Formats: sequence, structure tokens, C-alpha cells
Amino acid sequence: HYGEDGDYVNRMKYRGWKTGYAGNALGYHCRENRPVSREKFLYAEYVYFLTEAVNPNYSLPEAFAFSILAALKKSLTACLKSDGKTGFEYLKITRKLLRQTGAVMKTRRSSRREEGAFLYSKENLNTSSL
Repeated sequence: HYGEDGDYVNRMKYRGWKTGYAGNALGYHCRENRPVSREKFLYAEYVYFLTEAVNPNYSLPEAFAFSILAALKKSLTACLKSDGKTGFEYLKITRKLLRQTGAVMKTRRSSRREEGAFLYSKENLNTSSL
């Protein structure tokens, strides 16, 4: 799943909802064997780190560690493996995440305070209106 799916599940967990797994369910994607460009892979990494930053289940230090520090760690690891190009790309992701600090903080506050799209607390769910 992608960033929005992970974000939705994180907000569900924060509100006390549970997710399930249907082991015999099948899903098909038309992109299964499609090669992923480096640019798309790095964008997916950025979205992943951003989702970690706004996760309402993490304290602020945990969110910082799982996003900013994790991206920085990937940068340093790549450089230590003599892959400076990838290290530089992760450094750019780290910088981009840091630039988003204001928006991340706003989203974290909103996720903890407000009900999200199609996400209602059990106490506020009025099934007669569905």
C-alpha cells in the first residue's frame, strides 16, 4: 500500500480501530512486473518517511527518529557503501522532510484532534444515518 493507505491505518489505530488480514483474498495489480524508475523509487521513499513523520501513534521524538533520522541513516549507509549518488539522494529527501516541518506538525495536530475522511470514532458513529 502507499502513503495514504498507511496514513489511514495509522489514524485508525490511533482511534482504537483494528485492521484485519484476509489470507485467502487475492489482489491483482497491473504493475506487478513493471520496472520502477529510480525517481519513482526515491519518491516512494520520501512518501514513506513523510507518513512516518505524521503518524499520530508516535511521540514527536519517535516520529522524528522514524522519518528524519531514518532518511539520514540511509544517506550515511549509502555513502559508507561507496554509493555517494544514493547517499546524496537520501540527503535531499532528509532536507525536503525538514522543509515540511510546519506542515508535518499541523497534520500531526489535526490527526490527533479531528476525525479524518471516512474515519469516525466508535462513540460518534451513528449507523442509522448510513
